[in-house]
Amino acid sequence: MVAHRGAGKTIAVVNDDIRHCATKPNQLLVFLAPEASQVRRVAWPYVQKYTAAIPGVKLNQTTMTASFSSGSHYMMLGAENYDALRGLHLNHISMDEPADFREDVWPLVIRPALAQKKASATWIGTPKGDNWFKRQWDRAATDHEYGRLMLKSSEAVEKGWLDAAEVESARRDMTPGQFAQEMECSFEAADSGGIFTRDMFAYYDSADLDPKTLWVFGASDYATGRHDYTVHGIFGHTKDGSIYVLDWWRENAADSARWAMVQHVMAEKWRIRDWLIEAENISRSVGPFLRKMMQEQNYYYQLHDLPASGSKIRKSASIRARMSQRMIKFPAGRLSWVDKLEYELLAFNGEPSGTDDQVDVLSLVGRGLDLLLNTINSTDSSKKKNSYTYADAIEDLDKARRQRG
Repeated sequence: MVAHRGAGKTIAVVNDDIRHCATKPNQLLVFLAPEASQVRRVAWPYVQKYTAAIPGVKLNQTTMTASFSSGSHYMMLGAENYDALRGLHLNHISMDEPADFREDVWPLVIRPALAQKKASATWIGTPKGDNWFKRQWDRAATDHEYGRLMLKSSEAVEKGWLDAAEVESARRDMTPGQFAQEMECSFEAADSGGIFTRDMFAYYDSADLDPKTLWVFGASDYATGRHDYTVHGIFGHTKDGSIYVLDWWRENAADSARWAMVQHVMAEKWRIRDWLIEAENISRSVGPFLRKMMQEQNYYYQLHDLPASGSKIRKSASIRARMSQRMIKFPAGRLSWVDKLEYELLAFNGEPSGTDDQVDVLSLVGRGLDLLLNTINSTDSSKKKNSYTYADAIEDLDKARRQRG
């Protein structure tokens, strides 16, 4: 089911699942959303409300489970803890905003949980570009085992379900692409906030990439609140100026020790020389953990601290310029993290938001490269005029790093 924002998708699915549990014996149903906190905030209150009049229902507030006198159970889970589904044999699962799930959750965890009982599944969401949710939608057009339903805001207005003035108000508050995606259910409308556009994206095949030609470095943006994300990125810079996005990690967790541990694992894996971080993050909570990890593992790399001042749009200027020349290369093959990174870049309008952490990492790369390459450019000019090679540039960068301690 694909429907516009505010269509009542969650209410409809929760009520259908409750009816299933109340009328059929010994069933196990799951409602799965991207995060458990989202389930507790959005879906669980509906379970409490709509089971209140059903005799014999017992609610476990801790596990967000409703148990029915029929012997059936309705569990509410977050997809970030998808391992909780392993070993279960479900009768049905409802997935809310599956475009935000890891792409491998469906084939590796959810689909096996449906096999024994030949169970059913419902997807509900709003489009978020070309990702695995869209591919399931496309499959439903021709696969007889699937069914599909779309409800656009314009259709809801025609049927009298939605106020036309409210829809027009929403249109004025959104870009054309945002309105087409969020209210008219377009999978192709990620025309963005206008800062990054679809034609800026370039891709590479990992089989064609020679690691020996890359100067590899990392960059991080750290969470500053409960709903913020920490992001680590690994990048490869080549002598022609191209930047390859090699690896990515993103998690919503307030745990500085975990951030540092994951960062250090990635640094060792990719044999990192340099890592870009905004200065306030080094001096704040994460710095001590990073230094401790380096000492314990006896693997060291330079942390380059960049100033945190300036607007989002100004910070992103350098990386935007590189992307406009198609010098930023993303992995081909539709990896789930690439889908989410692209979606965030396309939605970015230059204003601070709760979903711009991945943009912040790429902005760090643009600003940090300017800083590091300026170090190289300040070396002996006569040397460059003769036979200055990419290896020489890396050597000069290492020397400059050692001089800075």
